[in-house]
Amino acid sequence: GLEKHLLKAQLVRITYSTDIVPRGIYRPNDENSKVIEFEEEFAFPAVDEIKSLETWVHLHPNILKAGRVEHIPPPLLPDETIEDAMIRIEEQDPVLERLQPISNDQLPPPEGEDPEPLWTIKEYGDPQVYNMVGKDDGNTTLYSVVQLKSLLWPGAQTFVKGKIWSNLYIGYGFKAQTLPFLPTQPNDIQNDPEEPIEHPEPNPKNPLPLPLESDTDAIKNLSLIHISEPTRQAEISYAVFCLKKKK
Repeated sequence: GLEKHLLKAQLVRITYSTDIVPRGIYRPNDENSKVIEFEEEFAFPAVDEIKSLETWVHLHPNILKAGRVEHIPPPLLPDETIEDAMIRIEEQDPVLERLQPISNDQLPPPEGEDPEPLWTIKEYGDPQVYNMVGKDDGNTTLYSVVQLKSLLWPGAQTFVKGKIWSNLYIGYGFKAQTLPFLPTQPNDIQNDPEEPIEHPEPNPKNPLPLPLESDTDAIKNLSLIHISEPTRQAEISYAVFCLKKKK
């Protein structure tokens, strides 16, 4: 699948695990227990009950290990074996009843220790319970804010003030027991290597000509030879000389 499919699956997992409502606001349908309907005679829980895990239930059905909310018969099985196969599947991965209380959610305990709940409750603000003036007897209100926090999905919280509640999730999409993806840091960028020294080719196709000797070296290898005497004794006369390479 694509990344958008993974994102959608994660959002569904988080939503189905952390969307909670007060107990009694919905009830299972009489004909189909997998369907819930609004309870018209619902009364919001009392102030003391709001701060109890037993008061809050899951709105959505539980997600099975196969990633669905209900089992599908395995394909390519004979008709006479499908019923037995479905029984085995449901025993290994049971479908829970709707509106399960969040107090049943527990963290897998370490060996030898008792399980711990997956939710915490904390109250912020004035915890005093006030009687509503001019209202029916026993009608009270609370001005503090109650927070229910999921320990399985960090960032999933439910806030309650008076008779109003809201589910909120701000997180990275990871469970508390799963490590986030941290790619390995690449090595430091290395400096450019030094350029190798170029050496002449031992047997070049076109050899370079030999270097010429300097003028000083050339003169040292020559000797001056006098060939003829001056032509006449006058202001201008001529004589012949030549240079001969020494042996």
